[in-house]
Amino acid sequence: MTATAPQTTLEEPDFILATDIAAPPKKVWEALTESNHVRAYHFAFCTIEGQLKQGERFDHKLPDGNLMLGGKVISVDPPHRLEMTFEPGWAGPDAQSSRCVYEIEATDTGSRFTVLHFAIPEGQDGVKEGWANIANRLKAYLEDGITNQEYEA
Repeated sequence: MTATAPQTTLEEPDFILATDIAAPPKKVWEALTESNHVRAYHFAFCTIEGQLKQGERFDHKLPDGNLMLGGKVISVDPPHRLEMTFEPGWAGPDAQSSRCVYEIEATDTGSRFTVLHFAIPEGQDGVKEGWANIANRLKAYLEDGITNQEYEA
């Protein structure tokens, strides 16, 4: 993984969600970026393909191999920040892309995981609910070991 300088912009995000998680930043980073973890808690049972390097693709694939979410890494600073384009595969081949940022900062009790989503296209407001779902499941996975199997039971 390669660290790069974050993109500087005056643009305001359309959506911000911050979640406090009782886990160190490295564990939060791993849970967000490694397939074995993502598959355990992500509501779409996704796997991750690609490299966390500037300019490289970073795709979330559904169990059937179809693209759930794609993107290109804009900047990466493990385990603190990941900025990437957001290409919603579930919305079809003509769906507009946007940009999202994961920020992870250490707190006295673990970490604060913040999602910033910029330029959400019209008709994709459902991503806000998706982010809330992912953040809640990530927190439950890291703090209590709850996986998709418990949600499906």
